Amino acid sequence: MAVRDGTIVGYLSGCVDSRRAPSPVHALTRAALRFRTGTAGFLWRGLADSVREGGTPSGEIDDPRWPSHLHVNLLPDARGRGVGASLMHAWLARLRELGSPGCHLGTLAENTGAVGFFERMGFARHGVPVLVPGMRPPAGGRHHLQLMVRDSRQP
Repeated sequence: MAVRDGTIVGYLSGCVDSRRAPSPVHALTRAALRFRTGTAGFLWRGLADSVREGGTPSGEIDDPRWPSHLHVNLLPDARGRGVGASLMHAWLARLRELGSPGCHLGTLAENTGAVGFFERMGFARHGVPVLVPGMRPPAGGRHHLQLMVRDSRQP
């Protein structure tokens, strides 16, 4: 967690072994979320997209080279100040300490700032971006998931 002036401005959460983590789909499909204002449209649109397109991207990679995963989020005014890099360096050091060979993450391909940040942190794009069911940018169109990977043993 990153704190500035007593306010949380960002966090990084991750899992050393993704195979042991609970599926995020379980939490999203709980009855309360299916009918919650703001969430219901996304979930129902995602279901329709998945049926139409034949599946959903998981954001996970089942590959022993990259068993760990992470999610990082910063408030806009905390970006570009080294906060994200500090969180990432601490996470990657922890993975090295625990012996994890590598880490993966998923980000929106359209978020070029995030993709660039992860590339500067040593991550490489893995595979081609795939459509994200249910997600729509404000201007219309579709969002795509870009998976990225990094060897944890590199400095």
